Amino acid sequence: MLLRGSGFSVEAPKFILERMDGKKLDVGRLIGKKTVVLNFWASWCSACEEEIPELKALMESPGADKAVFIGVNVGENEREAQRFIAKFKYPFPVLKDKNRKIAKKFGLIRLPTTVIIGKDGKIIYSGANPPKDLVLKQEPGH
Repeated sequence: MLLRGSGFSVEAPKFILERMDGKKLDVGRLIGKKTVVLNFWASWCSACEEEIPELKALMESPGADKAVFIGVNVGENEREAQRFIAKFKYPFPVLKDKNRKIAKKFGLIRLPTTVIIGKDGKIIYSGANPPKDLVLKQEPGH
């Protein structure tokens, strides 16, 4: 997949986190196979609420069916996260980063942050919101 709207490329850390249903998800197994879109958020973050329409639009963009979209709730208890998910119809499956360990691995300094990892395993975008000009599409020959 090719994503436009960014300008750097760093190897993405691989990690495993618990999902809201209690099962573990090994995100490292997805990295290198598909484009991975991670959205780090918290329920107290008003900007996290405001970006939900942009995230939903990104999920409907051309090529988005070839990507995996995952939310990562940062530093909260499950009850608060579940309220946010239900209230705002949060569009992605959500992982729990209760101790902020994964957020630190990605060098996050604020929420929300969307991180896009290319099929090659490199971070190709990290920012407060998905950029409006972001385009997901198949690379020629793939």
